[in-house]
Amino acid sequence: MNRWIVIALFTAISFVASAQPGHWTPYQTIQSIIIENGIALIVVKGGVPTEYIPTACNQAFNQANLSTEHGKAIYSLALAARMSDTPISMALECSGTRPSIKLIRL
Repeated sequence: MNRWIVIALFTAISFVASAQPGHWTPYQTIQSIIIENGIALIVVKGGVPTEYIPTACNQAFNQANLSTEHGKAIYSLALAARMSDTPISMALECSGTRPSIKLIRL
């Protein structure tokens, strides 16, 4: 029985340790996508848990720069996920005051 307690504690510690900026967020569905001055703002239902948002960022919207190929690809995948109501997971970094989507997956 002690072995199972150790395994459970290790699993819980591993989960908490991985919950930090730059790591994959939990899967969430997209609530809305807003286009503002060449930036796609992607809002997930319930918001991104704070432990995944870089500390320098203080705004709720996750952004993708539409002037880059990388940003256009993120927007395209986010739009497909929104249209099909498919949950996404993101890895974020800070760009100014908003979290910037570094990676996205379905």
